[in-house]
Amino acid sequence: MTDGAKPLKILIADDSLLYRTQITDLLGGAGFQVLEACDGAEAVDLAMKEMPDVVILDVMMPKMDGYTALMTLKGSAQTKAIPVIMLTTKNEQTFRDIGAGLGAAAYMDKPADEAALLGHIARLTQKP
Repeated sequence: MTDGAKPLKILIADDSLLYRTQITDLLGGAGFQVLEACDGAEAVDLAMKEMPDVVILDVMMPKMDGYTALMTLKGSAQTKAIPVIMLTTKNEQTFRDIGAGLGAAAYMDKPADEAALLGHIARLTQKP
């Protein structure tokens, strides 16, 4: 996963505590340090403070939705290089196109295929 002793830091933002817990358990079990946010505004604040290696965003969240959080992260010089995975039930092509247009590195359907999610994270965190 990494060539040093520090685990990669992943931020998961989802308003569902159950879903956040499932993803946190998966990622924690895979050796990642996991940060959790319950809405898009908290996700942006945490990303600015913690500088995670990857951000995973739900689309439908209170206070700030995932698309707005994505735009905010990609619009900031500090966080624009952090890869973002959109993970949502909004799986129609139109929503995928919106996510891609705003800079999402990947767009996955809920519930997440665990192997695919881990594969996206591995691909997005590989050093050239």
